[in-house]
Amino acid sequence: MIKAGFDPNNSKSMEEVIKKKNAYITSLMKKLKLPPIEDPQAKELGEIELQKEEMLKLLLEQSAQIKKMEAEMENLIKEKE
Repeated sequence: MIKAGFDPNNSKSMEEVIKKKNAYITSLMKKLKLPPIEDPQAKELGEIELQKEEMLKLLLEQSAQIKKMEAEMENLIKEKE
C-alpha cells in the first residue's frame, strides 16, 4: 500500500503518487483481462467538444446568410437610387 501525506506546496509528489496508482490499477486490469475503464469526464468533454463544433458550424452558416442578405439589401438600395 502506498502511504503519502499531502503537502499543498508539493503537488509534484502527489502527481507522482497518482501516476503510480494509475499504473498499478492498469497492470491489475491487464492481469485480470478487464476492459479499460472509460473516464466519465472524458465522455463529457467529448460531448462538449461536439456541441462546440455544432455551434461553430451554425454560427458560420448564419454569418454567411447575413452577408448574403446584406448584399441583397445593398443591391435593392442601389436599384432604388
